[in-house]
Amino acid sequence: MALVPAAFIGLTLALYLITLRYNDADITLVSRGAALARQLAPAAEYGAFSGNPAELRRLADSVRHEADVVAVAFHDHNGVILASVGTLQLAENVTSLPDGWQGSTPDGETLFFHAKIHRARPEFEDPFAQSRTNEGRAATAKMPQALLGSVTVEMSRDAVVASKQKTLVVTILIFLAALL
Repeated sequence: MALVPAAFIGLTLALYLITLRYNDADITLVSRGAALARQLAPAAEYGAFSGNPAELRRLADSVRHEADVVAVAFHDHNGVILASVGTLQLAENVTSLPDGWQGSTPDGETLFFHAKIHRARPEFEDPFAQSRTNEGRAATAKMPQALLGSVTVEMSRDAVVASKQKTLVVTILIFLAALL
């Protein structure tokens, strides 16, 4: 009779902490993947603009060494691969994907992160603009950004799954030791 409340409390805490750990592991992987894609897009601007596959391959190689990254591919604005490292499993047409898109394979074991590469055009003050603001300053012109292409990062969930399994085993062992 004395073990029932302790077992209940231990099991409840174990399930709660496992759920938190599982969610944290998934959120961390998704955040890292999205950040990698977002950071690669502006870094690849020159390589995509100049059509320099060696520069893009260098960027892809540097990201490929990150944990969980399986493949990186740079596409031009028509969806043609400019450079890639690894074999991208993405079945979607990259030209139809929006900026910041995230997806996964049907089994959920592989995640995809997609970002558009734009040619940055700085804002500038046009001294010859007809319209003036209230303070008498020249109007600031905004140029639309030209789409140069896109980058897709593929990440595996294998390390996250292994971490979850290890967490489960350790939690079960601690729970059993506490009951003992």
